[in-house]
Amino acid sequence: KVKIVVVEGFIEDHSFGAAQPRGRAADAVETQLRRIKLSRPLRAEVLERISRMVVDENARRAGVASRATFRAQDVFAADIKEATVVTMYLLSGLVAKLESKLLAELRPGTRIIAHDYGFPTWRPDREWRISKHYMLYVVPARVAGTWRIEAPFMTRGREFVLDLAQAYQTVSGGVRVQGGYLPAFEAGLAGDVLSFVLVENDVSYRFEGRVRGDAIDGVVRFGLGPKQDEAPFTTRRVAATP
Repeated sequence: KVKIVVVEGFIEDHSFGAAQPRGRAADAVETQLRRIKLSRPLRAEVLERISRMVVDENARRAGVASRATFRAQDVFAADIKEATVVTMYLLSGLVAKLESKLLAELRPGTRIIAHDYGFPTWRPDREWRISKHYMLYVVPARVAGTWRIEAPFMTRGREFVLDLAQAYQTVSGGVRVQGGYLPAFEAGLAGDVLSFVLVENDVSYRFEGRVRGDAIDGVVRFGLGPKQDEAPFTTRRVAATP
């Protein structure tokens, strides 16, 4: 099931008490409303009703009226936690302000598509230009912290403690083990899927697992040459890093 949230064509106007949909048609209507000296609250109400009529008619023409819901509201108060895709066409200042809300409320793996203006420090997972500039962001799971790996075929009674640092989808770290340290090579985070490689005694162990809160469950592939074995592993977080 896919739930798409579109955040588009809004500006922040505290005099109206909430974000209101704008555009050339709305601006033209407001100019006429000013001439007949309507108060700002009344102008805002008329603009909202006109905008709703326009988007409802556009949805009817596109054949999606029964599957789409349109709301004119403060984007910071909107309930977005069930979204699987979020598309945005907003100016850079509002995009930057929305970042913390999106990361806090959206589930790992949720896709965000920004049009022309992306996040200032969050690197897109993919970007392309088709007359306009589009950026795809995949909400990353929170994996920063200390984890204990349970993989008997590799640990053989030893304690493996995985330390991870995270900046959005970029992760780094390694494993503390009795008598040494194993760097985590090729570490990557794609939504809620974490992967990394440990090398011990010239054998590569490729971990890939799904993050579910404070647990990661997955499969390790290992072996020499083309012959590869695989075995399950689990990891539990013992301490989180903000």
